[in-house]
Amino acid sequence: MKLALPFAVLVVLGVLGGFAAEHQITEAHRRSEREAGSRVLSAAEALEQNLLRIIEAVEGIHSLAQTRQNLLMRGSAEGVAAIEDHLRAVATQEQFGILQVAMADADGMLVWSSVPDWTPVSLADREHFRVHKAGRQAMFVSAPLLGRASGKWSVQLTRPIRGQDGAFAGIAVVSLDPLLLSARLGAIHFDPTETAAVLLLPEGTMIARSRDVEQVLGWIIRPSHPALAAARAATRGYLRTSSLFGDREVVMAFRQVADTPLLVQISEDWAVSKAPLDELQRWVRGAYAALSLLSFVALVALIQMRITRQTRAELDLAEAARTAAETVREEFARILLGSPAVIYAGERRPGDTDAHQAARVRFVSSNAARVTGWDASALMGTNAFVDRMDDAGRAERPRFRAANLQGGGSAMTYRFRRPDGSWMWLREEARVAGTTADGMTLMVGYLTDVTGQRQMEAQAAASAKLATLGEMAAGLAHEMNQPLAIIGLAAENAADELRMEGEAAIPAALTRLERIVRQAARGGAIVHHLREFSRPGPLDEAGPTGLGEVLDGAQQLTRGALRNAGVEWVQDLPSDLPAIAAGLVAAEQVFVNLILNARDAMVEQPPDQPRRILVRARVEAGMVLVTVTDTGGGIPAGAADKVFEPFFTTKPPDKGTGLGLAICHGIMRSLGGSIAASNVPGGAEIRLRFRCADVGGPERASQPDLDAPAG
Repeated sequence: MKLALPFAVLVVLGVLGGFAAEHQITEAHRRSEREAGSRVLSAAEALEQNLLRIIEAVEGIHSLAQTRQNLLMRGSAEGVAAIEDHLRAVATQEQFGILQVAMADADGMLVWSSVPDWTPVSLADREHFRVHKAGRQAMFVSAPLLGRASGKWSVQLTRPIRGQDGAFAGIAVVSLDPLLLSARLGAIHFDPTETAAVLLLPEGTMIARSRDVEQVLGWIIRPSHPALAAARAATRGYLRTSSLFGDREVVMAFRQVADTPLLVQISEDWAVSKAPLDELQRWVRGAYAALSLLSFVALVALIQMRITRQTRAELDLAEAARTAAETVREEFARILLGSPAVIYAGERRPGDTDAHQAARVRFVSSNAARVTGWDASALMGTNAFVDRMDDAGRAERPRFRAANLQGGGSAMTYRFRRPDGSWMWLREEARVAGTTADGMTLMVGYLTDVTGQRQMEAQAAASAKLATLGEMAAGLAHEMNQPLAIIGLAAENAADELRMEGEAAIPAALTRLERIVRQAARGGAIVHHLREFSRPGPLDEAGPTGLGEVLDGAQQLTRGALRNAGVEWVQDLPSDLPAIAAGLVAAEQVFVNLILNARDAMVEQPPDQPRRILVRARVEAGMVLVTVTDTGGGIPAGAADKVFEPFFTTKPPDKGTGLGLAICHGIMRSLGGSIAASNVPGGAEIRLRFRCADVGGPERASQPDLDAPAG
């Protein structure tokens, strides 16, 4: 009887201990599942961003194909050849996994391909031709098929090409290599338990896979699979479900790429992830069974053994927890090492709201050396990022910090110096993550290498220059014809006077020769400026440059176009206006695009409507504010928030590509300035803000007299 109560207590405690152990292990399973879900979600987001960059590049190629069609209709063989050379270079370099760029006419016959020695073939029976022939405007993504021009497996991304009056003129085809795309997926993920894939909705056709893609390319996933059902319902998250091929249990995350039928999916083998916990569960259950059995042998021995085993079990559980935590830490480190983004964390002291004071960086992920060239330890501290930025990045940094402190998050793009002295482009996003108990403000962010994207933007800007020069060709020809006509007439008159009057005509002949010299200088200036404008150049030139010189150059290039359209140019610049921090060609490209856009808007107005472009400038808040106002009726309703988006245009397909204002926006940001648009009575107003150059003295505001004698 004396032992009955302790024995009963021992049994009850044993049962309760077993239940507690089972509960802890169950909770550990749940935590492990959540951690696996977090890993695959992060990887899926990275894959989504990677695929979005590919889609953006394809959209740019589709736009260049439409520009080629427009130039072809205008008879601009040089412009067509320049675009075709660029498209061949893109396909040859296999950027973004692009295998081929091709175009077919309205009957489905192939009329151009980047593949060498291509031959005309018919695409009329292809689905990606038929859907656009039937009226589809949005981009179409095909299932994997064997290309007739390339002879290789490819995925076709197509858009219609419009001819005169918006009529269907054919399709532009960008062929992605699913094997190269699969190789990119495999290069991103190093963990053998993870598998990444790209599917085509709604059927779930396999387009790319990080491993063994040859075995499953073009397969259609069963429609009832939970991941496809969740994707059709437009949900986001992760699932613990069966794999796409077979009954193996996985933790799976998925993301549908915006405005496309593409679904990115990444899964992690759940059996491998939970194996340590399953082993721990078996051990605990065995220990509990042994403890229960020994409790019937002897009460005293049981009590002693239970104490011993309980201590040992606690130690083993602690060791297992430590091992599991170490495994999770190593797993997270591997994910960070393979990630395309460098993750960092920093902190600000309590009450620190000074946007000119940098936060102290306390953690930088281990992949920093692979992405930026700098070891993670070199990027920690207070000013490690700023010390390696260019001047434009340093100037924008206070705005970036202020947006973080006020709104919780911000983003910026800047040039960053590598250890070897070369420059790369980084995009940084950061936000406030909360505060600690002692009032420290926590900041988290990440850095991604967007050098390739900036190069594509530069190529787009160069292509836009070619399109602009093609559009201005007639006006420039008229502008050159005027001085040539004057030169010819003056030379003829001088020769006639010398023949008829002899030496008496020499003073008059000299006057006519001086006029010839001035007109030759005028023509030479036009040719020189045209050559400088068409020269490829960077988007981030820093100046200093006089605004008057910029406007003179832009007006010189567009004077013929404005005269032919009956547009009056009015310029009001103060004499003490400081120089701006901008390269001459880059700034001229901004104003040329704005002038041509204003001209196109005013040409559409009734004939009795005044046609005038007014340019004013002043210094405001340490910046040079320039306003360009027209009388073209203003920006259409609903378009004000989209005018700076790439490929958005209110013009007909043969009048514009939608790249002009987007390129202006990119140039202004690269110069550390800004651009905005709004309506004013009778027209639209564009506001440009330039940084003041660090030089002394005002710039000249007047235009040069091209008819003055040459010195």
